[in-house]
Amino acid sequence: MARRPARTFSCIVRPCDATLGRYRWIVTSSDSLIREISADAYGSVEEARVAGNARARALGARDFAVR
Repeated sequence: MARRPARTFSCIVRPCDATLGRYRWIVTSSDSLIREISADAYGSVEEARVAGNARARALGARDFAVR
């Protein structure tokens, strides 16, 4: 059985549309099949980036475990 290529995840941070001055992360898989947007809005770009990168790592570990 052929192994599928490793799926990687990237995180970007965008201003929150609902709350001025807050930020949300968006995590997307390299094959664009998975896309998550944070439910929470963060007070700074850095806070959102840290949380988004943690989510990207968790998704990557989960994806690796089901191979």
